[in-house]
Amino acid sequence: MVAGSALAQRALRVLVVVQCVGAACWWWRDGSNVGALLVWPAARVLGALVVALALLVAVRPRRAPLLAIAALMLTEALVGAVAGEGYARLAPLSQAVRYGGPIALLYFGASSGTSARRILGWAACAVFIAHGFEALTLRPQFVDYLQVTFARAAHLTISVSTAHTLLLAIGAADVFVALLVLFRPTRPVLAYMAGWGFLTAAMRLVYYGPADGLGPALVRSLNGGAPLVLLLATLPPLRMGLRREERQVSVAP
Repeated sequence: MVAGSALAQRALRVLVVVQCVGAACWWWRDGSNVGALLVWPAARVLGALVVALALLVAVRPRRAPLLAIAALMLTEALVGAVAGEGYARLAPLSQAVRYGGPIALLYFGASSGTSARRILGWAACAVFIAHGFEALTLRPQFVDYLQVTFARAAHLTISVSTAHTLLLAIGAADVFVALLVLFRPTRPVLAYMAGWGFLTAAMRLVYYGPADGLGPALVRSLNGGAPLVLLLATLPPLRMGLRREERQVSVAP
C-alpha cells in the first residue's frame, strides 16, 4: 500500500523542483530582485544555484538544500516587497508557498506529516488571501490578465466593467476558500484551490506567450500544488497489489 501522505510527499518533492526550474528560467531571462542588489550577472548565478539545489532535492530531499531554497525564495520576496511599491509589498504573502513548500517537505514523514500539512495550509491561505485582496481592489494588472487571456484563449472581448465584476467574484472566492483551508479543509475546497491555482499559473503562458511565460508559470507551480498536496494527504492508502497471503486465499477452492 502507498499511503496518501507518502504520495503527497512525492508530489511536493516534484513541485519544489519544478518551481526552482521556473525561478531559474525567470531570473535568467528577466533578472531577480536579489540579483538587482548585486551585480548584473548575479541573477544568472542565482539561477544556476537554484537549479543545482533542485537537482540535490530531486536526488534526495535533504535539510540543507531545502532550507537554502526556502531562504532564497523568502529573500527574493522580501527584497521585492521592500524595493517595490503598491501590490509588490504583498510579495511575502503572495509568494508564501514558494518558501513554505520546501520547509513543509522537511516535515513530511515526521509526526504523520501533521506539521507539513499545517505549514502548507498556512502558506496556501496566505497566497489566496493576498491574491483575493488584489482582485477585490481591482488590481489593474489582473484586469489586463483577464482581458488578454479571454481574447487569446477564447477569442472573446470583455469590457473593463465585466473584468471588474469577475475580479470581485474571484477575490471573494479566494478569501473564502483561504479561510476554509485553515478551519475546514474539505476535499472539494482543496480541489477547487488546486485547480484555480494551476489555472492562474498557466494563464502566464497565454498572457506572456509560451517562451516568456514558462518561467513565471512554473515558479507558481505550488500555487495549485500546495492545495493538491494537502488533498493527496487526505486520500486513503492505495492498494498497489495483493499480498501473497491474499492471492493464495483468492485462488483457494
